[in-house]
Amino acid sequence: MKLSPGSIQARLVLLTLAALVPAFLVIIFNDYRLSAARRVEVQELALRSALQSTAEIERLTDSIKSLFAAISLVSEIRNGEREACSRYLSDLLPSTPFLKSIRVMDAEATTACASSGAVNETPFDAAFVKQALNTSDIILGVYSVGPDAGKPVLPIAMATSQRVAAKPVVVAAELDLSWLGDQLRNRMPPGGSLTIADRNGVILSRNPLPERFLGTKIPDEFMRLVTAASPGSIEVLSQDGTPRILGYVPITVPPIGLYVSAGLSEEASFHALTRSNRISALIAAFGAILALLSSWIAGKLIFTKPLSIITRTMDRWRSGDESARTGFRNEDSEIEGLGVQLDRTMDEFIEQKNRNAVLSQELAHRVKNTLAIIQAIARFTFAKPERGKEALDDFTSRIQAMGKAHEVLMREQWSSAPLMAVMREALQPLVRDFTQIECDGPELTLGPKHALAMTMVLHELCTNAMKYGALSTPEGRVSIRWTAEPTDDAVVLLWREQGGPPVSPPAHLGFGSTLIKRGFGSEFDGVTLSYPPEGATCEIRWRMSAAAH
Repeated sequence: MKLSPGSIQARLVLLTLAALVPAFLVIIFNDYRLSAARRVEVQELALRSALQSTAEIERLTDSIKSLFAAISLVSEIRNGEREACSRYLSDLLPSTPFLKSIRVMDAEATTACASSGAVNETPFDAAFVKQALNTSDIILGVYSVGPDAGKPVLPIAMATSQRVAAKPVVVAAELDLSWLGDQLRNRMPPGGSLTIADRNGVILSRNPLPERFLGTKIPDEFMRLVTAASPGSIEVLSQDGTPRILGYVPITVPPIGLYVSAGLSEEASFHALTRSNRISALIAAFGAILALLSSWIAGKLIFTKPLSIITRTMDRWRSGDESARTGFRNEDSEIEGLGVQLDRTMDEFIEQKNRNAVLSQELAHRVKNTLAIIQAIARFTFAKPERGKEALDDFTSRIQAMGKAHEVLMREQWSSAPLMAVMREALQPLVRDFTQIECDGPELTLGPKHALAMTMVLHELCTNAMKYGALSTPEGRVSIRWTAEPTDDAVVLLWREQGGPPVSPPAHLGFGSTLIKRGFGSEFDGVTLSYPPEGATCEIRWRMSAAAH
């Protein structure tokens, strides 16, 4: 997957990765803690194994010590009967498979009797015998090759309290190192090692590979362990090339005086933990990959894809394709909800654009009509040049009346205007005492054309009334009443003057009457002027459905 560094997908993936870092740190810390605990456990186990092997050897030497004590009590030995003693030891040897030979010697290391019958041989030197005489316990020699069988052995000797011909007696034997290795092999864990060496560091028993290491000396780099002050454990690369954790018991630890080490293979010891850690790591890695993949897919489906659709829609819109839409319907989704709002905005923009086009056409039409009306007013007003300033005042008054009508329509955004507001704006600039005019009728609205025509008609009626009719005297009154019949879609408005000077029909139509009947009256279904003596009247009829436009 290819991600732009600044994209939402990339940021979501990075956020997921940042959220995973603490989890990985916890896993790494737990692995480290478990490995450290396991290492301590293995070190303790290795040392315990070395101590157990040391205890096994100590039990063996204790049994040999008891055997030597028993031999020293045999009458053949006490009486110095050499041949009988040799036969006894020879008969005893098969019952002690861990020994290769047994012999009885005096203080000069001279053999008194032996299990092999060869009394003239002296396999033990005088110093070893003297050492045995100087201690009250059993002593162990060093690695040797026994003369009786030619096999690797470990000399063992112990002085007894018996005397033969007034000389001290020493019982000695040769411990079979092959037998010792076979016995201790079963103590080894899988992949482990067990090494026993004498005080000189010569290996007496070694498993595995005994044939390779038996009789060889422990390398100098490990001799410090042979002579250490106390038992311990250490991580080493064993002589066979295997990394091991070694528990050791040095020769300084009584009572046996041998070096014993037990090594546990790091691979075998940590196999279960390593396998568990690997499984945990694989599971964590799988979970991380799944989380990152999920965040990438979620980012693509939830953010990138919807935002790409919105971006492409806006690009198409800017290029002139006004039909472009995102097509989203789910308002509960934040991103798709944005697309829904964008579609609505575009729809509203198109609708407003269409309305503006209609309004522009309507405005052009109204400007054209207004200019035509002004032209007509000017033609009628200035038809007689002799009127002079009076004509100019009338023209100005009529233009102002048109302006008032436009103000009412502007307040209503040129859609419609209340009839009462139209009358108030038409009459208010002319009438000094508004109490002379009474208006009554239901609430009605007029479209732009009818509102403008009604304004001009009322303006002319009011002007005539102020000059010649009821509004020319304080006693005069004007009644404006209108009725609406929704059943037949008809409205009738009646202008009636009373209390003014007597009225008679004019000999000819003046400008105002002409404007009412022929100019603006054409916008209505009918305009009737009458002149009864009590006051002029004007009846205007129109249809409500037509006046609404």
